[in-house]
Amino acid sequence: MTERDKKLLLYFLLPICSVGFLCWIGDMPTSKAGLETVRIGEIGYVDQHGCVAVDKDAHREFLNSAMASDAYGFVNLQLSGRVFCFDERTRVKVIETGVFIYKIRVLEGKHMGRAGWIAYEHVTKR
Repeated sequence: MTERDKKLLLYFLLPICSVGFLCWIGDMPTSKAGLETVRIGEIGYVDQHGCVAVDKDAHREFLNSAMASDAYGFVNLQLSGRVFCFDERTRVKVIETGVFIYKIRVLEGKHMGRAGWIAYEHVTKR
C-alpha cells in the first residue's frame, strides 16, 4: 500500500470512525424540545399513556407494529407480557440508556417494580 493510498484510506475512515464514536458517546440525547434530559438514576414522568417493552427486541417489534398499524401484533405483544402499558404521568426511574430509548423502572401503580424500554421523548423531568 502506497503512502497516497494510506492517506486516502485515512480520509475516508476518520469521518466514519468519528461518527461511530459520537454515536457511542452520545447515545443519550441532550435535549428534548427544551426539556431537561432525565439521566441514569434520576426520576422522571411518562408524558402520555406509556407502553414499555420488556427488552430491546420487544421494543423493536412494538415500534414495527405501530408503524404498520398492526393492532393484532400489538395485542399479541401485550398478551405475551412483552409489552405493558400504564397511565400518563406515572413516576419512573431511568436505569439504563440506549440510542433514543431509556430503560426505566416503574415506581408506582399496578406495574410498580417492572422494568422495560421506552422512547426517551416520553420521559420528562416534570
